[in-house]
Amino acid sequence: VGNHDKKNFVYTYFFNNPNYKIDGSHSFIGSDHWFTHNNALFLCIDSNNSCLGDHIKTFETAFSENPGCKWKILMIHHDLYGGHNKNRSRENRLLANLLVPLIDKYGIDLVTGGHSHYYSRSHILHNKKIVEKTDGKSETTNPKGTIFLASGSVNCPRNTKKGYLPGPECAADHISTDDRIYNIFDFQGDRLTVRSYAMGKKEPFEVFSIVKHGLDGAHPRTKFPVYYGLYRAITFIYGLINNRIEINRLHKKGIKE
Repeated sequence: VGNHDKKNFVYTYFFNNPNYKIDGSHSFIGSDHWFTHNNALFLCIDSNNSCLGDHIKTFETAFSENPGCKWKILMIHHDLYGGHNKNRSRENRLLANLLVPLIDKYGIDLVTGGHSHYYSRSHILHNKKIVEKTDGKSETTNPKGTIFLASGSVNCPRNTKKGYLPGPECAADHISTDDRIYNIFDFQGDRLTVRSYAMGKKEPFEVFSIVKHGLDGAHPRTKFPVYYGLYRAITFIYGLINNRIEINRLHKKGIKE
């Protein structure tokens, strides 16, 4: 679910997501969901939904039902570390405060996002800090953290480069006003390779691999921070109020469920 999807109710008219849970969800356009493919677990989080409890419940359920999955991929709309739009830095920090403790606790290998319409790939991050730099590298082995990938846009590349600079967490980027970007994930045993392409080009502009031995590699498992319980309570209340505000806004425009 993207930030444009919440402008209407129609998302669920077009998408039938797997493992859809309406209980406890405080987003009027759907809920988190997950699916597996072979030994990879894909968690799909609605990053417009601020209710932390929803996301925790999704992680707990997905991991408890799929304990043997080697690869853990998180898919969200917003990019947490793209760094190209300074006007979104506050939004990114807030989302990172909510989601990074979840990402660290469950040993997520790769986080994919979009939103910025630019391609970028982070260094290896843990607890919102760089634990391994990957400048000029094509792979990492048993990383002690997570890679964050903002996949660019297949529909509408940004039409300007002015004022858009990568943040310190960014290891690689591909800024283009023309290229429509997509990525192919290749899972081969202990190796996950991401090949990133511009549409119409035969060769990828970047290839990066994560090599991981065992189910967890060297990713440290951590506990939730002390403040997380407070965040959970605050975002629950905020989610209820914001959800009501959004629905009333749409009703005033004549848009009904």
